[in-house]
Amino acid sequence: MIKDEKIKISIVIPVYNCERYLDNCLNSIINQTYTDFEVIVVDDGSTDKSCEIYKCYEEKDQRIKIIKQKNSGVSKARNKGIDNAKGKYLFFIDADDIIKSNMLEVMYNSIVKNDGDIAFSGFKVKGNNLRHNDTIALKELCDGKDVGVVTNEEVIVKTISTTPGEVLYGYIWRNLYRMDIIKENNIRFLDGVKISEDFMFILEVLDKCKNVIIVPQELYIYNINDLSVTAKYIDTLHEDMNFINEWMFNNICNKYKSVLDGYYCCIANTYLGFIQNICRKGTPYSILERIRLAYKVKKEYKYKIVLNKLWKQKNKFRKKAWIGISLFNFNLDLIYIILFSLKEIKNG
Repeated sequence: MIKDEKIKISIVIPVYNCERYLDNCLNSIINQTYTDFEVIVVDDGSTDKSCEIYKCYEEKDQRIKIIKQKNSGVSKARNKGIDNAKGKYLFFIDADDIIKSNMLEVMYNSIVKNDGDIAFSGFKVKGNNLRHNDTIALKELCDGKDVGVVTNEEVIVKTISTTPGEVLYGYIWRNLYRMDIIKENNIRFLDGVKISEDFMFILEVLDKCKNVIIVPQELYIYNINDLSVTAKYIDTLHEDMNFINEWMFNNICNKYKSVLDGYYCCIANTYLGFIQNICRKGTPYSILERIRLAYKVKKEYKYKIVLNKLWKQKNKFRKKAWIGISLFNFNLDLIYIILFSLKEIKNG
């Protein structure tokens, strides 16, 4: 085990049945050009050969520490990693992803040199051309420079935005965080929320930051595997998204008025996400029940007010999302539900 004072970066990896990818992930970490770090592997009750893989690395590298817990979800795994971290800075990586060999060096030097509280890097998507990165938005913040220094509000606005080319995605794994900000403000992942928990974590951290460092280089490789692509019905999705929206309004929108436009777009996306979710594999609803439920929820949560406000603002959404929002605005939800359900059946 390396001495605590030598640890500058704590890397937290939640692991659950990742035997296909874990070797590549750990290999990309131990071969970094920057070496003053610890790796905290939190095994969330894996039942495959993940244990054999990370134990092999633990035996070879004293920087690797293993923590096991019963299967409790990724939020608890990440929180356990934070609680056991000893570094000055915190970094997350998912077990099916990898990082370029100079990522930690570039990020550490950038955040230290510019007295940053959090550093964002670019990322590259591997395995699915339907997912997008946010390199364009990062470069815009840097104004042509290799590294940019911006305010937390500038980044919060882009994180809440849905506008293509402007949005910064709320992924937690491509950032370097000042550990004291997280621990002193007791920022943790919300247990029990199945979606957008990383989005909420990012906003909580940004709210406590001043200097945000932007590194547009695509240093993180986001691997879209078969399980990532296959979206299934989530019974608490609508409840979770509304909880996040309410939290965002009370804690972010009331403080940063410039994010209100983005907030309304998030509300519209919540209804879109709800409709898509009740049509996905594993849904308990028939086609007719989906249509009835959609109109009921739309009325109950007054989504029509936001949809009517936004449907003319085509530039704020990707094309497919805007088409859905336009149909919803004109009460043609059943058309979207039928078409999306057919697409889900076709995709298996």
